[in-house]
Amino acid sequence: MLKKAEISLQFNWIYIIVVGSIILISGFAVVSNIKKTSINELILDLKLYLDTIINDIQLDKESEHTVMLPDIEIEFECNSFSIKDSEYSSISLLDNILFSPNIIKRTLLGYSLHWNIPFTTEFFSYITSPNVKYAFLDSEHSRTLMDILPNNTNKELAAQYKDYNEEKNYKVRYINFGNLPQDFSFGDFRYIDDGDVSILKINIIENEDSFPDSIGKITYYKKEDNSLRNIGEINFLDKATLMASIYSEIPEIYNCNLEKSFKKLNIMATIKMDKLTEYSNNPHLSSCPYEQAIDNLNNMILLTSNVKTDQNYVTQVYDLSKSIEKENKLLQRLSCPQIY
Repeated sequence: MLKKAEISLQFNWIYIIVVGSIILISGFAVVSNIKKTSINELILDLKLYLDTIINDIQLDKESEHTVMLPDIEIEFECNSFSIKDSEYSSISLLDNILFSPNIIKRTLLGYSLHWNIPFTTEFFSYITSPNVKYAFLDSEHSRTLMDILPNNTNKELAAQYKDYNEEKNYKVRYINFGNLPQDFSFGDFRYIDDGDVSILKINIIENEDSFPDSIGKITYYKKEDNSLRNIGEINFLDKATLMASIYSEIPEIYNCNLEKSFKKLNIMATIKMDKLTEYSNNPHLSSCPYEQAIDNLNNMILLTSNVKTDQNYVTQVYDLSKSIEKENKLLQRLSCPQIY
């Protein structure tokens, strides 16, 4: 039979083991919670930082930006962006016009242009990654288009369709003004998912002599096994919107941003109309011919009050912008206050 002191000693050891285990488990839980909190705080700080970076890119016209990213993926939609698998809500892009692939990782490249249609209406921001390959099938227009993309873009002029079977590329986009391949049997894409391999077929419809400030249509294709799947079409009307189509993941995102752009054009045209009406009512400017300019601006306001993205609509916007530009040059020659 165990003596009373022996029983007490065993009980003390059991007590120590139990309490020690509880402390150890609690310690692991605390460390885990601290780690989780730290990661969440890092992600929140990163989202706010990215929001600042995107706004800086927008305002810093025609400057190339490079931002190294930690081990995260940024997901872009038309009206928001978020960090993949983050528990925090997305950050709004409702007031931004931004064109990009759906996923950016490793490194972010940024660039922006004024959208002049014909007066400055908005900043267009272009986001991509050096790990997204843009392959231009060789032609005169391909060379022109490739040259207007930022220098830090992962771009290449290709004599023919070929694969880019490199682990560093997580997306490949082919841009073509000529014939499409019959299928995707020309390459091995073992490192890239089918949905991340695409072809853009560009057709110039009007003003080819002014390329890239032309009107045209682009058809998007994505790889599906060895086949090409047509996923939709978009319409462009100048260099800025043509570049936007190159960066945009799918037609829906491009069209969503184009609709936002036309709505901002409506606001800017209304502001210009108020100023022009003031000029035309000024007796000291009675010799200045503002009637046609006012008519053109009024037509632009009416047109952009009901936004569309079809070819006929885009052509009307382009034609009106050229008419407004013509009237502005006339006012300039006559030393009259101009539209813009």
